[in-house]
Amino acid sequence: MSVGSNKVNVTYGTYTFPSIGTPYVTRTQEVVYYGDKWCQLTRINLRGDLLGTYNEITAARNALIAGFSSDFQDLKIIEDGQTIASFPKCVVQSIDADSFNYGRQSYTVSLDCYEEDTFKNTYGILDPVDTYDYSEGEDGFVTIARRVSARAIRTGNPAALAQALNYVDARTGFNSVTIAPKFIGGVNASNAILTDVSRNIDRVNSSYSVSETYQVQTGDIYGVSAVPNYLTSIDANFTSGFDQDYASVNITYNIQGDKHVSPATLRAQIPSTGTLYTIANTTYGSVGLSQRPRNYSVDDNALTSKSISLKCDFTDNSFDDIDDSYFDFTSSISKDNITDATTVTINGNFKAIGPVREKYKTVSGYYYDNILAKKDGATGYLYDLAKQVYDGCGGAFALNRLPESLSTSDDVIEGTVSLQGRFTDEDRLNSNSASKVQFNNANYNISITPSINTYAARPSCNKNGLYGVYNLNSATREIVTTNGSFGPTGSNYDTEVSNFIDTLRTNFVSTDDIKVTDETLGEVPDPYFTVEFNYGYNSKAQGGPLV
Repeated sequence: MSVGSNKVNVTYGTYTFPSIGTPYVTRTQEVVYYGDKWCQLTRINLRGDLLGTYNEITAARNALIAGFSSDFQDLKIIEDGQTIASFPKCVVQSIDADSFNYGRQSYTVSLDCYEEDTFKNTYGILDPVDTYDYSEGEDGFVTIARRVSARAIRTGNPAALAQALNYVDARTGFNSVTIAPKFIGGVNASNAILTDVSRNIDRVNSSYSVSETYQVQTGDIYGVSAVPNYLTSIDANFTSGFDQDYASVNITYNIQGDKHVSPATLRAQIPSTGTLYTIANTTYGSVGLSQRPRNYSVDDNALTSKSISLKCDFTDNSFDDIDDSYFDFTSSISKDNITDATTVTINGNFKAIGPVREKYKTVSGYYYDNILAKKDGATGYLYDLAKQVYDGCGGAFALNRLPESLSTSDDVIEGTVSLQGRFTDEDRLNSNSASKVQFNNANYNISITPSINTYAARPSCNKNGLYGVYNLNSATREIVTTNGSFGPTGSNYDTEVSNFIDTLRTNFVSTDDIKVTDETLGEVPDPYFTVEFNYGYNSKAQGGPLV
């Protein structure tokens, strides 16, 4: 059948080659391998000529390009009205046309066709990738890198990209039975957790890839059994030395959950302090650690990175003899050789054992309910500690119960209450009255102008220019001034102050014809509450003050 008789037609989709210009059709076939025979690729070449005037050739060429502007159309060869060859869902690779002179232009169209009946595997899927990559770290964890990808061609419904998505998504996930590592044991699907997922879509080429990262804990760590669907990493350090009061084991316990685990489910895996104690004792090498951790903190990232980290430390100091809170303090003692006064300073913090979030609640409750609520409160608590230090260093005098200074502060973040006090054995004015008023300080000054005989110079009545000094047989009055200040701790101080002023008068002022020249007593509220006094006296005195 000749081409000129119009008995052979070539069509691509809705496009039909012109009767004058029907191409020659050639094809080659090659097998596509992806590890094994996957399918067969048919490469089709259409070669022909367009004939006519310049305008006719231009129009025919444009129609040719438009006809092959879309992929996944059927190429058919029809002879005498019968389809003798059909190539479904072809992909246009190229359209070439040479330069032409008047009357003729040659063209070449290249197509690829994947025929359904040649596919040994999934029809329409090309370039499939399905790999497992195993690596074992020094921490005993096995990391599995999983990659699945594919490119698809349109075979009908669904579209090509949808086919790629369906193919890849159906193969994602970890299955230890599919490909098991040769030299790594203990890896199975029950203990593998998904830690990372990335997806990449190429809409132009209808390709899709998924990369997954899994991790597996293959065995127990520090005697703690591996938990399915979770990773547990433990870091335990033992420290001891002459510069440390106690041996210590520091534990860092990390829990990594699957990417899709709920925060509540992950938090349920937080180990008990008993489990942490077992780990610490395994590191310590003997049973001698306190069963209560000295510090305990939790870094919770269950909502974001699906991980939780715990930190705690155990010491070989037994906390059984103290409450949940304890006073961690330092002491110092100093002596002034000039005044012969000794000062004892106590500086410390009330701390708690347990979780950080609960520390301040525990510490503040202990401090306010057990320390401040007792008689003398914080002052008495610090005094007892300071007296132990003072007596232990051979203090020769009585340590004053009232501190020179006392300060306290709360740290809600760290969960501590700090307390500092300073005590001395210097002389203090203490009360012996029923009011039990005490004084933080008492200062006084005595000024005495003693009584002296009076003498006068008089001119001689017998000789010009001669003077004589005569005893007038009279004496000046003695002047005594007392002043000072008090720092009382209570409000019922009137009697104590009055008694002290009277004591000064009794001891330093003559009682012979005494007169009061000044009498001042007042309160000064700022910066500290004090009582100040100033008294003046004059009297007829013989022989000076009575000591």
